Amino acid sequence: MAIVGALVVGIGAYRVGGANFPPLRFAAHDAGAIAQYLKECWPSDRDLKLVWIDESKATAEALKDGFLSLARQGPFELCWIFLSGHGWVDETSAGFLVQPDGTGVDLPLLHANTLDQLLSEITAERTILVLDCCFAEGVVRRMPFFTALGPSVARLYVASSREQQRTWEDDGVQHGVFSAHLLDLLNTGSAAQLGARKTQLDVDAELFPTLCEQVPLYVLEHKSGAHQEPVKGGVSSSAVTLPVASAARRVRDRTALGTAIRRLRQIMTGLAVGSVALLLLTYTLVYYIEPGATGTLIVRHGTRWLQPLLQILPYTRVDTGIAVTDLSSNGAAAAPLQSGYASGVWTHEEPTSGYRVWFTDVLAGLDPVAAARYSTLVGDRPAALGASPPDLPRSNVPLGWHLARGELALLSRFSPISPVASAAPANWYHFRSTTWTLRSST
Repeated sequence: MAIVGALVVGIGAYRVGGANFPPLRFAAHDAGAIAQYLKECWPSDRDLKLVWIDESKATAEALKDGFLSLARQGPFELCWIFLSGHGWVDETSAGFLVQPDGTGVDLPLLHANTLDQLLSEITAERTILVLDCCFAEGVVRRMPFFTALGPSVARLYVASSREQQRTWEDDGVQHGVFSAHLLDLLNTGSAAQLGARKTQLDVDAELFPTLCEQVPLYVLEHKSGAHQEPVKGGVSSSAVTLPVASAARRVRDRTALGTAIRRLRQIMTGLAVGSVALLLLTYTLVYYIEPGATGTLIVRHGTRWLQPLLQILPYTRVDTGIAVTDLSSNGAAAAPLQSGYASGVWTHEEPTSGYRVWFTDVLAGLDPVAAARYSTLVGDRPAALGASPPDLPRSNVPLGWHLARGELALLSRFSPISPVASAAPANWYHFRSTTWTLRSST
């Protein structure tokens, strides 16, 4: 049996603050699952030399000590390194984020050049580095270790994402997306691309091509607008295979067509929900005015062109009581009310009078005499009609204004249910109740 050396680290609960480094829910879990896979495939302590560093103790110095401890236990036929956590890449540095060690360093990293040197200290025929972090390619491409074989047979890396890409976790698989697919392949040896179930996986021919297809499809389906593409590199003089633990599968295969269909379904569902929300918002906030079957102007919910969609809901806001016959003889002024295209936002009020703006819209389309009469009947003169008549020369007062004020004075002497009030205009009682809506309705 081959002797295997392994170092496994997963850091999720970082003591480094800031928006760039939020907690990772599954990094430590990923590391534990990798350690379990290694123990199942190499159950004897004689065959597996495992260094597993707890996330709370995973400082740069602790990782260095772990690598050196592993190197002292070699040589190995296979050396397996798994690091899961945050990655960092900028113009001057790149590395794997670790826990701060109290030295005051702003950004505690296991730098790419340090990791490169530590790998060089381990004697192994075959070395595989699995790096599951954001910008993973940017870390490994700065490591000369993977550019030459030296005395080895293979030096390979598998990085979870390209240099400009983030690496994602997902509740659906309870792992990082990359690690979930890696673990599924290592534990089952099964995938649609592989045909029959495998007992050994060829890293170049089977493991990586499957990861390269399935991880991007999963991220595309579950992370809107995101991309994650695993990257493999290194050199080898022969094939590198890994054993399969023969567990049950957890992650189902995806095809490009199936993912596209599911993504389209998600988009259509989102559009449908958004459309319904927009319709309800329009129903609640927007109004339009049109002639009603009773011969009066009606304030409706929504807009005229949405009426076929909103007619299943009660869509009359206010029957104004204002007769259609009072519309202006000026066709341009009356057209918006006649056609139902006079509209606005229901909650808006005139700043001076406190009336709903729909009343001003109505007045703008009425005959001047009727507009003056209705303005007087509600006890105010909205700004749309200009200054109040007492402030105008008598010759400019609309015809009938003084008659309307006299009518209001006469009506105010009687209760609306008094027989004397029958002298009021036919729509007076309805219009008087509408005045409350003008000022108070929400």
